[in-house]
Amino acid sequence: MKYPFYQLYSYWVLLLCILYFAKIIKFSPMPSVIIIFIGMILIVMYKYNITANVKLAIILLIMHTLPLFILEWDFTIKDIIYNIIIILIYLISLSLQKTNVIRVYKNIINGERSDIEVSTHFRDIGLI
Repeated sequence: MKYPFYQLYSYWVLLLCILYFAKIIKFSPMPSVIIIFIGMILIVMYKYNITANVKLAIILLIMHTLPLFILEWDFTIKDIIYNIIIILIYLISLSLQKTNVIRVYKNIINGERSDIEVSTHFRDIGLI
């Protein structure tokens, strides 16, 4: 089974950050940024050999850490609640697509063929 790129929560958080910086949403996406940063360390960096593809590793690091430096670390319980709601919407969206977060990320870890193969996706958009 192939998984489209929008099943990655990182892209959801990227959209949240853009909406936040454009002042379209008022709540801070920082709690979700922290989650994807931890996920990047635990999953993505585990999967890819940094020394084999330094350019990919740098792109992944920038994509997942830049918001940590740009966003304010001052977030409220209200921000956390909104981020939990976004995560629930993400999980419901996966469910409606007849998949779940475990299948999506297991696909990445196992290196199965997928539309969300990170190195292929970055190569397709011209970053590596």
